[in-house]
Amino acid sequence: MLGPAPWRTLSKEQLFQAVWRNIIVTEDVLKRCIAELRRAFDDDARNPHIIETISKRGYRLAVSRVAARVREGGHDVPKHDVIRRFSRSWEDFHRVYRLLADRWAVYDNSGDAPRLLERSP
Repeated sequence: MLGPAPWRTLSKEQLFQAVWRNIIVTEDVLKRCIAELRRAFDDDARNPHIIETISKRGYRLAVSRVAARVREGGHDVPKHDVIRRFSRSWEDFHRVYRLLADRWAVYDNSGDAPRLLERSP
């Protein structure tokens, strides 16, 4: 959802339409889902590295932080943390998030070009 234009702030209404089309949900549901995503990615709402809350407007990927880290030569994430985060995120995807999406695709971007691993039926 945030991938094609990660710098773009998505409003709550846009997220409701994209994720829960034709289903009425409350803002609390959205907040809980954002909290679950942050937990899955070891992100912190007060110091976000993945998902930024844009007050009174919505959410966006924290691309400015990532871009700054890359410009500064990247950031050191110990290999065991990468493995732990990936494993937990992959399990959470299959256990929770996959069921919430109408369409999804998983890519491996560790090589020169992204490689499709799995796609929704």
